[in-house]
Amino acid sequence: MAELLVVVALLAVLAAVVLPRLVAPDPDPALELGRILSEGALTAQREGQVHFFRAEGNEMILVLSGGAAGEDETEVRRYPLGGRREVALLPERLPLFPDGSFGPSRILVKSPSGDLAFHVTVTGQLLEVTQGR
Repeated sequence: MAELLVVVALLAVLAAVVLPRLVAPDPDPALELGRILSEGALTAQREGQVHFFRAEGNEMILVLSGGAAGEDETEVRRYPLGGRREVALLPERLPLFPDGSFGPSRILVKSPSGDLAFHVTVTGQLLEVTQGR
């Protein structure tokens, strides 16, 4: 009986060490959004043109636009938002300017456990993504 208890204890310790490495946790949406928005801003600065983010399902899509909404858009890159989340932008397009600034925007992340709202604030070159409702 003692040997069986030792084996069970060893299996429990092994499972506690191995399982977290096999099952990746969902990434923090605020950190992911900050990374995605920063990369988009760097692209706009590097290319010296106004770019826009738009949302489609669980992806944020960086586009280069020639004019009005939906007119001559060139997709630059897609950024998937991890997990089973969907993203929406209010308004529908988030402008990124060549000087590194953003247009004001609200980002809504819908997940199975509930909706999270994020507000994007830019002061000079400082990007802040804060969580709200």
